[in-house]
This record gives sequence, C-alpha cells and structure tokens, in this order.
Amino acid sequence: MKRNIRHNKGFTLIELLISIFIIITVGSIVASVIASTLRVSNKTDNIENVRRNGDYALSQMAKNIEYTKSFEGLKNNESDPYDMSCVSAIPTTYKYIKITTWDDSLLEYNCASPSPPATTAEFTIARNGGTANSIFDINSVKITNCVITCTQVSIADVPIIGISFALQQIGVNSLAENSSPDVTFETSVIIRNYTK
Repeated sequence: MKRNIRHNKGFTLIELLISIFIIITVGSIVASVIASTLRVSNKTDNIENVRRNGDYALSQMAKNIEYTKSFEGLKNNESDPYDMSCVSAIPTTYKYIKITTWDDSLLEYNCASPSPPATTAEFTIARNGGTANSIFDINSVKITNCVITCTQVSIADVPIIGISFALQQIGVNSLAENSSPDVTFETSVIIRNYTK
C-alpha cells in the first residue's frame, strides 16, 4: 500500500503578496504619524522661539519706560526734535521714544524702518547716543510691524505709552510646517516718575 499524501511546505504566491501589502500599509501609516508629529514639534519650537524673543524685549522696554528717571519725549523722524507731550484723546503714533535711566544714561528706542533697500522694520535701542542695537535675536526672528503710541488726555495727565510689534521666525525653509505666523506683542505703560 502506497500512500500518496502531499504535504504543503510553503506559502503560495498570493499569500506572500497579501502579507507584503499588509506590512507596507502598516509601515506607511506608522511613518506618516511619526512625520506629522515631527512637523508639529518643529512648528511649535519656532513659535516658542518667537514668543521668547518678543516677551523678553517687551518686558525690558516696558520696565525701562515705566521706571525711567525722566521722560525725554517722542518723535517720528530722526531729524525731528523730541516732543515732551502728546496731548490727544486718541493714541498718537511715533517711531522714537527717549528716556533717561536711573544711571543717567539716555536710552532711545527706535521703531523706524531702516533706509532702503532694506524692507523690514527693526526695533533698536541706543544708549547715550551710541550705536543702535537690535533688542531681538536678529538671527532667529524679524520684526514685521512696530509702533509706539502715546495717549495723554490733558497736559496735566501722565502720558500712556503703547508699544506694539509683530515678530516672525526667520532662517527656516519654506515648507508650511516650518513657517510660523506673525506673533503680535503689545502693552501700555504709564510712566511712574513723570514730571510735568
């Protein structure tokens, strides 16, 4: 008696193709989830860097203006004289503000756009008429908008200085997941040691 029993010792081609298809599908889903997570993390890091720069600059400017020894004035153009009052019920826009600190240093914040061909604004700080330096990390952020406002209802009132600027991350590639929107920073400051 001879038995003719056939034992299958492998997989068919169809079984192998289905297995490969399932492995590729699961692998591509996992890779997509990981790539998406990395993109979101990168964008979050960019926005956090912008916020850190803006918060630091805004707090330093607000502190210097609020606790200044004396208020020297505001102006719009470099050649204009400083105006000590800004009597107006609505905020008046300026590009420069000058104060004297407690160590008797003259401090000037400048929100004017640089000369052409540069197209972006820059918020700078100059001490005692020296070279103006940026108050931001210019290698990682750029300012897209800045303005200094002043509101003073009457000459007897203390002026309220408004600071507003918008920052954007630079130095990243143009992919949508790496770009960050403009982040706006603004505050109002009342000068504590204002003398009329």
